[in-house]
Amino acid sequence: MAGKGVSRRAIIATIGCCLQVFCTAAAFWACNVLLPEMIHNPALGMTSKAMASPHTALQCASAMVFGIFGGRIIGKLTPKWAMFTGGIVSLAYVLGIGFIESYPLWTAWGAVAGYAMAIGTLSSVAGLMQENYGGKSQGIFASITGVQTLIIAGWIFVQGFLLRTGFDYHQICGICAVIVVCGLVINLLMIKPPSAEERAEIMKDTEHGEADITEVGLTPQEAMKTPVFWIYIIAMMCGAIIAGAFTHYSTLFFTTFGMDTGMASYLVGFLSIFGAIHGLYLGFFQRKFGSRAFLFLLYGGIIVGFAILFIWAGAQVLWIAVVGLFFCAFLRNIMATPMIVMTDLFGRKAYVGLSSFGQAAYNAGMMISMVVSTIVLDALGGIGCIFYLIAVAAVSLVLYNICLSLSPMKKIRAEEAARMKAAEQQ
Repeated sequence: MAGKGVSRRAIIATIGCCLQVFCTAAAFWACNVLLPEMIHNPALGMTSKAMASPHTALQCASAMVFGIFGGRIIGKLTPKWAMFTGGIVSLAYVLGIGFIESYPLWTAWGAVAGYAMAIGTLSSVAGLMQENYGGKSQGIFASITGVQTLIIAGWIFVQGFLLRTGFDYHQICGICAVIVVCGLVINLLMIKPPSAEERAEIMKDTEHGEADITEVGLTPQEAMKTPVFWIYIIAMMCGAIIAGAFTHYSTLFFTTFGMDTGMASYLVGFLSIFGAIHGLYLGFFQRKFGSRAFLFLLYGGIIVGFAILFIWAGAQVLWIAVVGLFFCAFLRNIMATPMIVMTDLFGRKAYVGLSSFGQAAYNAGMMISMVVSTIVLDALGGIGCIFYLIAVAAVSLVLYNICLSLSPMKKIRAEEAARMKAAEQQ
């Protein structure tokens, strides 16, 4: 903050935020990692992975619905308590998937996760970072997502180790429940809101002045009347289609070309690690070079990654696949795009609310991806799927650049600058 640096309270709150987001998200990842074990539970009666798809679809649908109302909910509760209630829901979710012995109820339980996914994680983190860092929040936010992704990657490996040492999925879900409870305690002890004096300092230090945080920008209702909002929603959905396709079917992609499942799973583990590494610097890159450069790096990297995997498909050389995954891993940060570019599109007036709409669009895209990507992979094969993903990435990049070119904030900031210049001359 201006003249005083970042307060100790803000640093503690940021660390607490990062830890609680991991604890809440640990529940969602438990289902993804433990799904093969759940399928083999006779009490659930699942005979294939396809029978788990309705559970995942309900997760995304519920998250999409809660995302639409996320701004209002977080505004009423405050980011701290939105994260706390998200943790409570996450706790209920992991206990449910771990101990429910009925397939219909287990499937329906996927809807419970939606609140925690939409309200208890990234949208609340964005609001909390804005409270503590103002105009610098995008860089801090991206770093938090990078760190928690790295922790999640480690937790995935730990779950694999526990399975190999004899733990069953019921026991691991119980461990996840303990982790979620730890996150709730961390929230209560470490996440404290800034005082009125701190808020004033944060507002003075923001790049575009005090008005940029509290006054300048569009409300969700105003934003929805502009074509930019709807182009942005489509761009976000396209990005989610890419992320969903490669996240859910990357193992299948590699095995399509003859790689054994064990090696394919090992390679895909690098995706989370590389994605976390990218997340550590992307927010600061955007602040230094702007949203347009950030989007070119993000989607350009993804396109380069898919092109390298096309080369690997012909050469079948392992290190080429690893390099391709390094670039493809940018897609793990697509989910954070709304919080990073939002201020350049619609300002900070409804930052959390509009970011929640972005998360809703992301989850809608994930639902589309679950259906479309399977059809494309079956119809076109691995090579055709690569070109399909490259095309969708290019469309998303073009649409985002149209959004930035037509951004309402360009006009608003120009008018604000002219007003301030006129006031100085008087």
